Amino acid sequence: MARIQLPLVGLLEEAILPGEERTFAVPAIDTVALVALSRAAREAKLPAEILAVTITSSVELPSLVTGRWGTTCRIVSVDATTLTLAGLRRGRLVAARGKEPPYTADVDTPDEDESTPDTKALLSAAHLLFAALDGGAVPEPLDFHAPLRTALAAAARAVSGKAEFAELTQHPLEEGIRRVALLLAARAEGRNAAPELEAMLRQAMAKPEVPKALRQKLWSQIVELQKRLDLHDPAIAEEGDDLARLQRKLSQAGMPKLARETAKRELRLLRGMQSNHHDYSTYTNHLDFMARLPWQPDPERPIDLAAVRAALDRGHHGLEKPKRRVAEYLAVRKLGGENASMILCLAGPPGVGKTTIARAMAEALGRPFARVALGGVHDESEIRGHRLSYVAASAGRILRAIVEAGSASALVLLDEIDKIGEGRARSPMAALLEVLDPEQNPHFQDNFLGVPYDLSHVLFVATANDTSQIHPTLLDRLELCEIEGYTAVEKTAILRTHLLDRLRAEIGLPKTPAIEDDAVTVLIDGYTREAGVRQLRHALATVLRARALALVTRREQGEADAAGEEQAPPITQAEVEAALGPPRFTKEKALGALPVGVTTGLSVGPGGGSVLFVEAATMPGRGELVSTGNLGDVLKESVRAAFSHVRAEMSRYGVEQGRLAATDVHVHVPEASLAKDGPSAGTAIFAALVSALSGRPAPADTALSGELSLSGRVLAVGGIRAKLIAAERAGLARVVIPEANRADVPEDIHLDVTFVRTIDEVYRALFPS
Repeated sequence: MARIQLPLVGLLEEAILPGEERTFAVPAIDTVALVALSRAAREAKLPAEILAVTITSSVELPSLVTGRWGTTCRIVSVDATTLTLAGLRRGRLVAARGKEPPYTADVDTPDEDESTPDTKALLSAAHLLFAALDGGAVPEPLDFHAPLRTALAAAARAVSGKAEFAELTQHPLEEGIRRVALLLAARAEGRNAAPELEAMLRQAMAKPEVPKALRQKLWSQIVELQKRLDLHDPAIAEEGDDLARLQRKLSQAGMPKLARETAKRELRLLRGMQSNHHDYSTYTNHLDFMARLPWQPDPERPIDLAAVRAALDRGHHGLEKPKRRVAEYLAVRKLGGENASMILCLAGPPGVGKTTIARAMAEALGRPFARVALGGVHDESEIRGHRLSYVAASAGRILRAIVEAGSASALVLLDEIDKIGEGRARSPMAALLEVLDPEQNPHFQDNFLGVPYDLSHVLFVATANDTSQIHPTLLDRLELCEIEGYTAVEKTAILRTHLLDRLRAEIGLPKTPAIEDDAVTVLIDGYTREAGVRQLRHALATVLRARALALVTRREQGEADAAGEEQAPPITQAEVEAALGPPRFTKEKALGALPVGVTTGLSVGPGGGSVLFVEAATMPGRGELVSTGNLGDVLKESVRAAFSHVRAEMSRYGVEQGRLAATDVHVHVPEASLAKDGPSAGTAIFAALVSALSGRPAPADTALSGELSLSGRVLAVGGIRAKLIAAERAGLARVVIPEANRADVPEDIHLDVTFVRTIDEVYRALFPS
C-alpha cells in the first residue's frame, strides 16, 4: 500500500468506479466543493487527482467517512455547474480533515494497478447493466447508492473496515466476486454462488436489454449475499435504537422502488415523532412487516427430477396426476422455459391425501410450506388485509403466510377453498381472483402493505371437496386435478407401506407388527366406507393401541420379555374384531335380491363415489309420471327421457301394449334429504322402469351408470373411477357403463365391467331372457 494525500470530494448518493468517466452536478456534488474546484481551475491550481467517496449526507464529511473505500479520479473538466471525473483506481480513506470542501484526505492505494483490461470491461458492463435497471425495471436494496449496483460494490460499502473484507478488496474485481461468493458458500448453503453470479453478470453484459428472468436471478443472488453476509448501508449504526435496527433490516430486504420510497418516508416520519404518539406503533409495525416480508425469490436450486419423484413416492402411494404435474413444472424450468406460477386445485373426497401431497410437493421442490385455511372466511379483508387507518390493522392471510414461510418462492396451500364464505359485499372469493390470476398476481395489492407485491413466484395449491361450490370465475383460474379415491388394492398398499410404520412410531410399539391378509381385508371392507384412508387410519390405530395396552399390562405384571416383544405375532382378523367389535359393513348386504322395480345406480359427490337405488312403482291411472327424492332439473329430465323412450318402444322391452295408457308410474330415489342431480342415472332409471312395467327383477349384483338419450344411445358420464371404487366397496360384482368411458376404468379394479353403446345392450345385459 502507498499512502498519499488527495483532496476529498463527497458524492451524494452517487459513485464512480475505476475505468468510468462520469459528470456530476448539484446536488450530487456539494456546491461549496464545486465552486472551490472551479476557482482552482481558473487559477490553474487544479489538483492532478482527487478522492471521490459516496456519502448519504453532507454532515458525514470529513470525520464520519474514515475507513471507507473511494475512487481516485482525474478531473476531466469543471465549471460552476458540473464536474466531470475519470475513475482511476480504488483507495482506502485513512483520515480526513479540513473546515470546508474540498477536504484533505490521507489515502492508501494498492501498489499495483487493479484496473486491468478484463476488469475494466467487467466493471463497465456491470455498471451499464445496473444503470439501465435504475429506470425502475428491477428493485434495488434500500439506501444502496446509485449507481453501485453490483454485489461486490454493495458488499464493499457495507462491510468497510472489517478484517475479512480487506483481502477481498485488494484483488482484481473478478477475483473479488469469486471470494465474496465463496464466503457466502462457507457461511450458508449455495456452494455454486460464485460461478452462478459471475455467469449471470457475463450473460447480462452480452445483451443490450436484460431479460426479466435474468434480472430476477441476479437480484436473488444479491439479496442472498446481503442477508447471509449481514450487509447493510454503513451510514446505519451497528448498534443503536430500534429505528436504526429496523432501517438495517429494511436495507437488506431488496424491496422495489415504490416500497423503498414508502419505507424511507415512514422512517422520516418516525424519527420526527414521539414514541408515545398514537401512530408510532402503527408505522413501526408496518415497517417491521415490510422488513420481514421476502421481496425477492429464492435462488434457484439444481433440479433433479429423479430425486423429486422419489420424494413424492416415498410419502404417497398413487396420486399420479399431481405427481406428474409437479414433474412437468420442473421439466419446463430445467429447460429454461418461462413458467408461470403453478396454481393447482386438488379436488377430491375427504381423506384422500390432498393436504399431505401438497406438503410432499413442497418438500420435493425444496420450497417452504405455508397453509392458509379458507373454511369459513367471509370477509375480503381476510385476504387483502386492513388499511393502516384501522385499529389493530394487519396484513391479509396470503402475505402473512409468506412471511411465516420466509420465502417469496414458498408453496402456499389454500385449504378448503370450496368452503369460503359468500356475501353480496366484500366477498373473499372476489379477492382471491387477483391472488390466483397469473396476469394479476405480479402486482397484488394488500391494503395493509400499501404497495404492489409480486406473487408470481409463489406456487399456489388449493384443495376442495366439491368444485361445484367454487365460483365459476375463480374455478377458471385453477388447474383442476381430481383425486377420486383409492381402490381396495391401493388401500392395502397404503396400509402396509405407510400407515403401519407411522402409527407404530406414534404409538410407541417396539417393533412394527406384521398383519395378515384377512385382517387387512376386514379392516378395509368391514369397518370403513370411504374414498380415502382417514377412517382406515383410525381403525388401524385402535388395533395398535389395544396391542400397546396389552404390552404395557404384561410388563407391569412381569410377563413380558425383550425376546417376546421383538417376535410379536402378526395382527389377525380375530384381533381386529376384538379391538373394533363386529364389522359394521358386510358385502352380503349389497348382494340380496332386489324387488321388482328397483335397480342399483352409482353417483359421485363431495364424499366420493356411492351407491344409490332407483325405485319405480306402477298403479292404475292415466299414464302420468311422478318423480320424487329431491331431484334436480337435469335428473328430472333424465326420468322423463327414460319414460318416453320406454313408452315409445314398449314391445321391445317386454311391456304389454296399452298398459301405460291406464297406468301411472312413480319414480323415487331414496335419501330425499340429499339433493341429487346430473344425467348419469339415466340407464338405472330405464332399468327400474322396465323392471316395474314387465314384472322382472333386475340383478342385485349389477350397478349402472350412463346418460340415456331419447333415441336410445348411452352417453359418457364423469366420475367413473370414483363410482367403480364405490361399487367394489359395496361388494357388487358387475357394472354397466358407457363404451366412451372405457379409458377411465382403472386397471386394478376387481369388477366385471360391461361396456355398452345403446340402451338395447343395457337391456340384454340386465334381462337376458
